[in-house]
Amino acid sequence: DRFDRVPRSRGGGTDWREGRGDYSRDSWFTRTFPELRTVARKRTVRIDTGEGAVQGIVVSPEGDVLAVARSIATRTRGETVRVRFGDAPTVPARYLGRDEAHDVALLRLPARSRPYAHFDLNRFAPVAAGTLVMTPNRRGLDGGILASSGARRPPNELKGLGYLPDVLQCDLRLWRDQVGAPLLDARGSLLGLVVQHRLKRTEDRWERAPFGAFALPLERLKESRAVILEKGFRAAPEEGFFGVVLRDLTEGEKQGRGLGTGVLAERVERGRAASRGGLRSGDVILGLAGQSLAS
Repeated sequence: DRFDRVPRSRGGGTDWREGRGDYSRDSWFTRTFPELRTVARKRTVRIDTGEGAVQGIVVSPEGDVLAVARSIATRTRGETVRVRFGDAPTVPARYLGRDEAHDVALLRLPARSRPYAHFDLNRFAPVAAGTLVMTPNRRGLDGGILASSGARRPPNELKGLGYLPDVLQCDLRLWRDQVGAPLLDARGSLLGLVVQHRLKRTEDRWERAPFGAFALPLERLKESRAVILEKGFRAAPEEGFFGVVLRDLTEGEKQGRGLGTGVLAERVERGRAASRGGLRSGDVILGLAGQSLAS
């Protein structure tokens, strides 16, 4: 019922549903769910990447922190990473390893006499389309709606160069430093870890869309932590994805190239099978296995 009373202002203000408003200060979500902000701040750290900051979530009383692996780069086990709670001074956290299958890294905060406040990975909350969800920013909360009723596989073009398993999709406005933030429901239960913004195509590159994010669900986080604690590393599985976007040649392109047939490799993803085999963006595939290609 509180969600139905989201204020709708004219000419800007706080109407998040139309993509307007101040999302960093005094948002409707921050004012309506002040207890969630407190829960999140005590269980979320900011991680210094050297090029800015991202977030991570505390998931054990010993101070284990889960973060997005690619956002903090590849590090050696035992290496120090600087983290902080809110505006407190930075402290050294130890890098324990990464799980490339889920793009998750595990850090450990310094030992102390009292346990750390943490999210419980064994406390599973119901996940359904239409659920109100929130994630912390530096001053409060951003909120939106869970778009998928269960874990789904994002399209290949939304995965960039990183592998992502089944994820939750949210209609939620986020900023760059909210990668690694917790995804919470209105009761403060952890639903997942924000792993990537939704992307949109703009001419020759992919950019973050104004709304939309993907979150790694709780069961994946629990699995990744267990794998890293046991082995320190897990490689990403091979995918059955060739790694190329194809389209038919236009008649003008055929005439310009002096070709009667062929398919254009419009985009080739680095590191995939097509790229490793020597295919490059702009190449024309004339045939396959002895057969000419017309479309």
